[in-house]
Amino acid sequence: MVRIFKNPITDKTEKIDVDTSVCVFFFGPIYLAYKGLWKHALIWLLIAAPLSLVFGTFVLLFSVPFASMVYAATIQSILTQRYQDLCWEEVSKRISTPYEILQAKLYVESITSTFMNPATEPMPTNKACQFCSAVVTLDATICSNCHSDLSAEPVNQLRTAAAA
Repeated sequence: MVRIFKNPITDKTEKIDVDTSVCVFFFGPIYLAYKGLWKHALIWLLIAAPLSLVFGTFVLLFSVPFASMVYAATIQSILTQRYQDLCWEEVSKRISTPYEILQAKLYVESITSTFMNPATEPMPTNKACQFCSAVVTLDATICSNCHSDLSAEPVNQLRTAAAA
């Protein structure tokens, strides 16, 4: 996911996305220092360097990639927290991975199916008498109000049929 933050004073924008993780993986403490995360650059060096001093330079083959992977996995949340602490405004949050696109599509479909579709009307159980307009049940054959035969055609319909 791409998150863009804007400094409200200078209008400078910073983008946090997968590229951020790639940069911290390959450049480690240099990238952290470039972003002003000096404390994290020092922590990165403390993860990687002391082990090599104790066990020799061979351990650097493991400790440097380990420190890089730890910070590559956490840098997006670290930078997001930094920009929020500095009172930067989050301008946008864009979806970038296929998984996030699918997740958003399913969310939108669930919302639209729940709130956008009108409720289905229940089947009517009553009808109006064609002669007196009284309400009778659907299966009634004789009107309870005017005692007319409901299976017969109404008089108005008979007259229009005879005129045609």
